[in-house]
Amino acid sequence: MAREKKHHIFLLPLLILIAALTFCCSSERQSLPEAPGPKTPVPSRSVPSPQASSRSDSGLRVEALAMKIGKALEKASREFPGILGVSWRDLSSGVHREIRDTELFPAASVIKVPILVECYHRADEGLMDLDGECTIREEDIVGGSGVVGDRGAGEKYTYRELARLMIVKSDNTASDVLLAKCGMEGVNRRMKGMGLENTVVKRKIFEFEAMDRGLDNMTTPRDMTKLLTVLYKGTDGPSKEIMAVLRGQERRDLIPAGLPPGIPIAHKTGELAGTLLDAGIVYYPGRPYALSLMGREIHDSEQAKRSFAELSGAIYRAVKKEFPQEEKQGDGRKIEHGMQSMEKR
Repeated sequence: MAREKKHHIFLLPLLILIAALTFCCSSERQSLPEAPGPKTPVPSRSVPSPQASSRSDSGLRVEALAMKIGKALEKASREFPGILGVSWRDLSSGVHREIRDTELFPAASVIKVPILVECYHRADEGLMDLDGECTIREEDIVGGSGVVGDRGAGEKYTYRELARLMIVKSDNTASDVLLAKCGMEGVNRRMKGMGLENTVVKRKIFEFEAMDRGLDNMTTPRDMTKLLTVLYKGTDGPSKEIMAVLRGQERRDLIPAGLPPGIPIAHKTGELAGTLLDAGIVYYPGRPYALSLMGREIHDSEQAKRSFAELSGAIYRAVKKEFPQEEKQGDGRKIEHGMQSMEKR
C-alpha cells in the first residue's frame, strides 16, 4: 500500500507535464496562420490632385480649341475670293494655327505698325523726341486716308500726335513724315532685331511709282503675329504705349466686326486694290489671342471683308466655347480691368 502511494506521487508530476505539453501544442495549432492561397487583388486607383486635374483639363481644351480653329482656317481658305494667309496664336499657352503664314503679302497700311514701333523705341533710346514739334510742308502732303493733309501746310504737330494719327486715322501724310524722320533702314533693322524675317519697308506709303518699279512694302501673317505678341508681352514703356495707340484704331469692319461689343482689340488694318489686311490682339477675357489676316489677288473686295469678319467670329466663338467668359460680356469696366491685368504679364 505504501509502495502504491509512492508510485502515485512520482506519476503525478509526469501527468501534469504531459497535460501542459498537450495544451501548448493545441494552442500553437490554433494560432498558426492559414495556409496562403490565391487572393483577389484589390485594384489600385490613382487619384490626381485638383491642380493636376485642372492642368489636364486645360490642356485638353487647348487641343480642342486648336483643332476647331484649324478647321475654321481651312474652310475660310476654301471660300476666300483670293489667296488667304492667317496666323493665330493663343497668348496663354503659345499654341498656334496658321495657313500660308510665311507667304509674302503687300503690307499696305499694316506697315505703319513697324514705323510706330521704330518711333517709340527711338524715343526710348533718346534718339527722337516724340513731343518735339513738326511743321507740315506742302511737299509733305499726300493723298489717301487721314486728316493731316486736309488741314493743309503750315499746321504744327508733335511727333506723338502724328504717330497716333498714323494708326487711328491711318493717316498717310503722318506716316510718310514719320518714316522720313526714322528712316527706312532704321525700321528694317528694328524689325530684323525683333525676329521678323520677311517684313521690309521699301517705299513711302503713298509712293506708288516705286511700286511700278517693283519696290513694295511686304510682310507675312507670321511676322505680324510675332511682332504683336512681342508688344503684348513686353514690359517696357514703348510696348505699353504702342499697344495703347493700336487700341485706338477706328476701322471696325474686319476683325472687330466678328467680335461682340465690349471686347477690346489693338490692331491695324490695311487695304489696297486686290489686297486686304488686319492684324491685332483680341483681348478675350482671360484668354487673349493674336490674329493676323491677309488676303491678296482678291477679286471681290466686299466678300473678302465679310470673310475676314466671319473668320474672326468663328475664332471668337471657338475660344468662348472652350473657355467661357468669367466676366459679363459688355461690362466695359470689368473688361478694361481684365485687359490691363493681362498687359502686365
